Formats: sequence, C-alpha cells, structure tokens
Amino acid sequence: MQAHSPILLLMNTRTSPFASPLSRLFNDPLWVAGASGLFALSVLGLALFAQYVEGAHPCHLCLYQRVPYILIAALAMIAFVRPVLARMLLAAIAVAFAVNAGIAIYHTGVEQYWWESGVCGGIDMSGSVDDVLARIQSAPVTKCDQIAWRFFGLSMANWNVIVCAIATVICTRAVIRR
Repeated sequence: MQAHSPILLLMNTRTSPFASPLSRLFNDPLWVAGASGLFALSVLGLALFAQYVEGAHPCHLCLYQRVPYILIAALAMIAFVRPVLARMLLAAIAVAFAVNAGIAIYHTGVEQYWWESGVCGGIDMSGSVDDVLARIQSAPVTKCDQIAWRFFGLSMANWNVIVCAIATVICTRAVIRR
C-alpha cells in the first residue's frame, strides 16, 4: 500500500471531505460557467473602479480586453437561465477567454515594444482646426505602450494573459470532461 500525502488525500475526489464542492467547481459546466461569470464581473468592476475612482484612463487595447469579459458574463447568465445549454455556452466562454488572452498577448507586445499597435492613438481629425484642437485637449492621453500599473513586475496585460490562459484551460477541461 502506498503512502499518500495529506494534500493528495484532500485532492482525491473519493477521500476528500471537500470532494463534492471541489469536483463541482472544476468539473460541472454550470458551476464553471458561473464561476467564470463572477470572475468576469469582478474584473470589469475592478477595471471600472480603476478608471472612474482612481483616474486610471484605459488605452484602446485595455477597452478591447473588456469586451470578452462582458461576453463571458452574459454567456454565464444565459447558462443559469438555460442549464441544458451550459456545456455549449461554456465552450463559448472558453473561446472568449482564449480571445482575451490573444488580445492581452498583443497588448503585452505593444508594451514591450516588440511591435507597434495598429489600434492605439489617433484623434478624429475631421472638422475645423479649432474642433480638432478641442478634441486633442479634452481627450485623456493614454498610450497602449505605456505601462501604468505593475504588480510583482507584471503589467495588467501580462496578468490578463496568465489569468485568461488558465481560465481557458479550466473551461475547456470542464467542457470535454464527462
């Protein structure tokens, strides 16, 4: 008989007192969709708090990274209304996380000057010279290649890559697991 560590015993779905909630949280498509939706809403809330309370103006790529989170939250809500569709909706949530990771990788490349952004910057140049100057002066300037905030040496885009990649794996695992 093999000796098992206490951690392995807790992770074992048959011997752990936490087996049911843990196995549901990571394996049940409805629970994973719900956790993904709550996570997406939390990220959006944090982003809006940073923008409107802390005054951290997002760049264009930061705004683009919010779109998949909005989609994830909406898909998670639909999964709770129509649980029969949870597996299919969770597959769409996994794709949204993967797309968000792709946008964040692109944003990381812009921040690190690996490439230039094709979407950042630019002011609407239509109208009179006075109109254009007024728009330039009133627009908050946030460049996509400027890192406004770091945590453990990583930018928000870097963290978004990591978190979305992990979430993609968790969601995909729950979709294919039976």
